[in-house]
Amino acid sequence: MKKQIIFLLLFACSVLKGQTAFTHTTNNSNISNGYMTIIEHLNWIGLSSDIIIITLNRVPSRNDDYTKNYGVWYDQSVQKWKIFTEDRTAMSTGLTFNVLVMPTGQNAFTIKADASGIQNHRFQHGTLFNMPATNNKKDAIILVTHNGGKHKL
Repeated sequence: MKKQIIFLLLFACSVLKGQTAFTHTTNNSNISNGYMTIIEHLNWIGLSSDIIIITLNRVPSRNDDYTKNYGVWYDQSVQKWKIFTEDRTAMSTGLTFNVLVMPTGQNAFTIKADASGIQNHRFQHGTLFNMPATNNKKDAIILVTHNGGKHKL
């Protein structure tokens, strides 16, 4: 069974319009199912068509496991975006994520990995993609966040 992964890409070397950036901190009231946190922000509605990039803030005084991988997905049942732990282990309280939200456009788009993109490279985990915004641009900065899709995880 093929597992498709959706990559979200943003090119930081370009000016993006319509983007929203904020931090999200996990707490007992926003963690659901033990391994997910609902992203809420006063100035953001959270459309299912948004592109979400997240990074975890490392806090040296905390003893959190910073080797975990995190992804995002849109929960249709509550019409909210969520951050989840890829291995479905417990989401800690007090974690702070940087969240960048932008509409799909020339420099912010999704890539859906397919069999040919996964097989036609020499890395075990990854895919090739063909996008004008990155082709032949060796200095492009690419930010990637796994999108678990618009389904229940």
